[in-house]
Amino acid sequence: MLYFKIDYDGNPDPSTGDQGGNYTSTAPPFWDNNSLWLVGGPSQTSVNVNNQVQVKTRVTNNGDNQVGAVHIQAWVFQPFVGLTQPGKAITALHETNGLPDGSLISFSGSLANLAHGSGADVPDPHVAIAGTPTGSGYWGASQQELDTYGGHLCIVANVYTSQEGKLLNTEDYFATTSYVDSNGVTQPRDGHHGQRNIALLPSAQPKQVMGFQVHPPLLQGHPTLLDIHALGSVGIGAGERWLLQSRANVTKINNRQFVIPGLRGKPATPLSYSRKGLQGTLNLERFGEIDLAEASKATKTALKRSDGAMKVPFSTRNDGARIRLESLAESQTATITLQRDDAKGSMQAFDIVQRTEDGQILGGLRMLSLVTGDLD
Repeated sequence: MLYFKIDYDGNPDPSTGDQGGNYTSTAPPFWDNNSLWLVGGPSQTSVNVNNQVQVKTRVTNNGDNQVGAVHIQAWVFQPFVGLTQPGKAITALHETNGLPDGSLISFSGSLANLAHGSGADVPDPHVAIAGTPTGSGYWGASQQELDTYGGHLCIVANVYTSQEGKLLNTEDYFATTSYVDSNGVTQPRDGHHGQRNIALLPSAQPKQVMGFQVHPPLLQGHPTLLDIHALGSVGIGAGERWLLQSRANVTKINNRQFVIPGLRGKPATPLSYSRKGLQGTLNLERFGEIDLAEASKATKTALKRSDGAMKVPFSTRNDGARIRLESLAESQTATITLQRDDAKGSMQAFDIVQRTEDGQILGGLRMLSLVTGDLD
């Protein structure tokens, strides 16, 4: 089977961790796939206006034989939680005033021959460059495309050959996890699909702000939950370290130590994880403003009650501060505002996880906040 190894950490052996089938780990979760990234922007998951951007994907082959004519489709989206369709108007922002679940641009690539395994280094036969189908092969984002979301992007990809997987069309859904369709039927995860939905917020300002989309479930009329999972230092794994070192103002010292270089003779600042809890708000256009600290505490309590189970259902009696969206019928914009009162080099990490009311995960967005200077 061909797939994008979610927990790729430099180990070329596909028999460890994600093997392309049923993936239920939360370290990392399926929306933090380490085998997908952008090149040409300020980080692996963000762009500035008119950056010349392409997508890179690492394809794992867990079969014994070499596979020929491997095809990759990739898309970049505004950050979102929930399910989406690849072709919900690739030119959505230009033609329909920003259709929420429309991708900004599509990419495609291929690998002529793919050997067993995942490879090891970035310049590797398992790594494919996916460019735009026409023109220069690069994407240059416009100011309009970046205004709301600040250049943070979600990458979704599909791999297929004539023997396995398939070309995704406009009406297909990304099955990066199993989901319940509009008829109430549970559809299985497709290991040929991958998603990297992680945003790095580097700022020297006390407030860090980012927008994202919340998509409704396919089963209309059913409430959804938005859980805030504060991750602590456990949130800084291989994918997060790789994302950090893709920033020009972060330097890798060794595999687990990073610094912000000093300027004009000043010493470098080591990165360290904050001991403070989340502070700030989540604003949903139709549901009002939610306090992150309260929502995070309620999520922690619900997770403890579930005793490690993947399903974390809503309890009317106990979960008043969990974020419950009643009958979300269409996508809406959410804005998260973090209040950071930490010293330079401080990091926080958390997941925004969308669930059905009975606790089934629909999707998520990982956020990594970094204080890059002395706060004003």
